[in-house]
Amino acid sequence: MEPLSPRIVRRFDEELNAIRTKTLHMGSLAARQLENAVAAFIDGDSKRAESVLGLEPRINAFELEIDDDIACFIAKRQPAASDLRLILMLSKIARDLERIGDEAKKIARLAIRASEDGVLPRGSVELRSVDLTVRSMMEDAMNAVVRGNNALALDVLQRNADGEQKNREVNEQLVAYMTTNPRSIGHVMDMLRVFKGLERIGDHVSNIAKCVFYVSTGDDVRQLSADAMRGYVCAQDGLTGGAES
Repeated sequence: MEPLSPRIVRRFDEELNAIRTKTLHMGSLAARQLENAVAAFIDGDSKRAESVLGLEPRINAFELEIDDDIACFIAKRQPAASDLRLILMLSKIARDLERIGDEAKKIARLAIRASEDGVLPRGSVELRSVDLTVRSMMEDAMNAVVRGNNALALDVLQRNADGEQKNREVNEQLVAYMTTNPRSIGHVMDMLRVFKGLERIGDHVSNIAKCVFYVSTGDDVRQLSADAMRGYVCAQDGLTGGAES
């Protein structure tokens, strides 16, 4: 088989990088949606919430564009091995980012309702903290995809597991508050829905982080827990002589 010409190799890399860059832009937009949605809920800012809803069509369009680009790339360039795994994972990442946008949209709608009530929800400090953590995880997960950094991807998975435990504790506190303050039921229920939305987003971010392992090893680890992932990584390190990811 004749080796590919430098021009074809260059075009291959350029097109692959363009799809990867578009996916990163989609991730940045989804993170901005989330930031604005949570801030709008806490501050009772209906205009900011409306801006989140306005970005939804762009998020959806990104997913369709990325899928079209991937289909064309596979048909034209016929990638193999890790390149094929990467391009398939970019499609799955776009799907998770679109679902993150859906969760941000739900939070924005709750924010519009909260703005009408004009009451600052209890648990705002905890909510800001969880929001910052989730958005930091999103950024790191996308960076791990770009760099093929297994260690960073595993760190994201661990932070999500820690965040789930923190969410359970906050939920218990909010339910306890609601039972002793019946008038707060409506506000607290909305707050619980926001925390649940952030938990789902954390799960989508974990899916993105797990894509890193599929690209580098070919193993689909999406169903593994954080603890199982640590065992998997240790096994991989043993096979590679402890080389850094």
